[in-house]
Amino acid sequence: MRGFDGEADRMAALRAALVGLLDVFPQHLPKAQHPTWFEADELVRNEQFDAILRAHKKDRLAIPIEALRATGSPHHGFERMHPRRLAWFVPSLLASWLDRAPSRTRDAFGADEIEDIAANVADGDWEFTCAEADALEAFFVLALDAALATPLGPAREPALARPLEDGVRVWSLHSPSVLLEVLRVARAMRVSLGPLVYRWTEDPTALALDHLLESVYDTVIPAKHLLAWESVADRLGEAFFGATGERQQRLSKAEATVRRNIARRDDW
Repeated sequence: MRGFDGEADRMAALRAALVGLLDVFPQHLPKAQHPTWFEADELVRNEQFDAILRAHKKDRLAIPIEALRATGSPHHGFERMHPRRLAWFVPSLLASWLDRAPSRTRDAFGADEIEDIAANVADGDWEFTCAEADALEAFFVLALDAALATPLGPAREPALARPLEDGVRVWSLHSPSVLLEVLRVARAMRVSLGPLVYRWTEDPTALALDHLLESVYDTVIPAKHLLAWESVADRLGEAFFGATGERQQRLSKAEATVRRNIARRDDW
């Protein structure tokens, strides 16, 4: 598992939760919901899709999701897939994410791919069963904890084209944020973000605060839709009184940014 670089015991617990999802989500792949006929080339693509599944029938976590996305016709592949059919793939999707599996268009399989897949299911109002939803919530709690234990990435060289704002650096040297990645995948999987964000802001460690401050200013992942929570603004505001110099100014600006986003949330 290469998605995070957190503590070994947290990573082991996360992996165990991933394996546990196999017992919660459907054991058998439901028949694809599709029109009454396929074009000849679609039948070939569907057979390729099914062949990949047969080759990995003993290990769902090893299914190459991006290879599947390259095959299969609409309703049979991931395009306009029925939500209950998609549920069978949830453990495989999360395994590809955590393992940073190869992506067709980016460096690695990540939140972008999962968001694309989730957005293209046949029914935009789909939901998981209660057991599935509970298992996913527990999984993402562990994912968040593992991400919180992951040190910030190495600082990149400041971009000369990014001017300071009132003499204060208001962008992240450490983006993209692994915490924002967790929230994006959780949101795509229909998991409520409120409890996860609250867990993050209640973490008293300096590393959790560093992650929060850097995430607000992330230059890769738009954070405003993910961090527009009162608990985030309150945590930044509390930290302001224990900081000095530029860090104190950054915390003040970050709190103001989050509160401004909260006020605008209903307009998004």
